[in-house]
Amino acid sequence: MIKELAKKVISTIKKYDTITIFGHIRPDGDCYGSQFGLKNIIKTTFPDKKVYVLTDKCLYVSFLGKTDILDDDVIKNSLAIVVDTGSIDRVSDLRFQTAKEIIKLDHHIVNDEYGYFGTNINYIEDEKPATCQILTEFLLQFKELKISKEGAIALYTGIITDTGGFRYRGVDSTTLKCAAYLIDKGVDVEYIATMLGTRSYESLLFEGYVINNLVRDGGLVYCVLRKDIIEKYNVTYEDASNMISVYSGLENCPIWFLVIENKDLSIRLRIRSNKINLIELSNKYEGGGHEFATGAKLKDWSKLKEFVKDAKSFL
Repeated sequence: MIKELAKKVISTIKKYDTITIFGHIRPDGDCYGSQFGLKNIIKTTFPDKKVYVLTDKCLYVSFLGKTDILDDDVIKNSLAIVVDTGSIDRVSDLRFQTAKEIIKLDHHIVNDEYGYFGTNINYIEDEKPATCQILTEFLLQFKELKISKEGAIALYTGIITDTGGFRYRGVDSTTLKCAAYLIDKGVDVEYIATMLGTRSYESLLFEGYVINNLVRDGGLVYCVLRKDIIEKYNVTYEDASNMISVYSGLENCPIWFLVIENKDLSIRLRIRSNKINLIELSNKYEGGGHEFATGAKLKDWSKLKEFVKDAKSFL
């Protein structure tokens, strides 16, 4: 069934001269990697096609490619492919809905039905640790598909970031086979490690704040990052979000999260666990994601106390 659906994805791509690739708001390595990796696969295999990437900027993986700015008419006459995005409210550019056809290619647990109409294709493998792995498996299964070194770098970056360097649940022998395939295509693992490991002086100081201002409540650990604090340390909201990894592995604290106040004063949660399924918790707060890595929202600051209570009930 999955292989037949993959064939349908490829046959649909063949039909269109113009393809637009969309991702999610606040993109990460897997989002950027799958967008630029897919663009490279299409352009390398079908050189005459016009392929565009439409997404928000992500500084730490900006080395993977340059995003595009398009007029509405180009999108309306294209095949839109939305990658690595679990729900419609997470798509960074909602103009994807105006395209002639839509393909959703993802590894998140389904929590809405965007794309489930007409001739659209929904290719979802929620047991895979990264969308970039799904695309690499396409390359392994269908020999007609080609990729260059630049595309391999994009896909490898997505796999390495979404698996935490092959440390997270879902990694299996296929993941490592995919990585090996991409390395054989020219990926320099030291180069990618250097690019991903580079950080600003301000980010280092900000990490100190996150460590010194943690709140521990039983098996919970969290930090509140207000807009004024983020701006005081002169870090990006992307840097702030990435601080979720600071609390990873803390003894006797199986759930940890960040409470981030955005520029528009909306409140976002980044929630992680090393053993507790977080989907039900995050869904209650307009969120979703993976079993052990989710995001959610708070309507206002008064809801934080309620969220903490609900989170503790999962311990």
